[in-house]
Amino acid sequence: MEFNPPIQIAAWLGCLAFGLLLFNEAGKFVDRVRGKAPQPPNEQLEFSVTAMDRRVTKLEEESARIWTKMEADKTEILKAGELRAEKLHHRINPIAEGMEGLKSAVDLNNQQTILLSAKLDRLIESGKV
Repeated sequence: MEFNPPIQIAAWLGCLAFGLLLFNEAGKFVDRVRGKAPQPPNEQLEFSVTAMDRRVTKLEEESARIWTKMEADKTEILKAGELRAEKLHHRINPIAEGMEGLKSAVDLNNQQTILLSAKLDRLIESGKV
C-alpha cells in the first residue's frame, strides 16, 4: 500500500464530515422523540405574529383615519351642494316670478286682442268703417 497524503487527508475529512452529519441528525431525532420543538421556527413564528399584529394595528388605524376623512368630506360636499342649490333657487325664483308676470301679461293681451277683434268684426258688419 502506497502512502498518498492528499488522498488519505480527503478520506479522513470525508469520514469526519459523515460522522458529524450522522451525530447532528441523531441529535435532531432525539429532540423529536422527546417532543421538544425546534427553537428557530418558534422564534420566527413569534416574530411573524408580532410583526403582523403591528401591521394590522397600523392598517386599522389608517383605515379609521381614512373613513373619518371620507365622512368629513362627504358632509362638506353635501353642505356645498345645499348652498349651491340655495343660490340657484335665489337666482331662478325671480326669473320664474317674472315669467309668471309675462305669462299673465300675454294672456291679458290675448284676451284684449280677442275683444278688439270681436268689436272690429261688429263694426265691419255694421258698416261704420
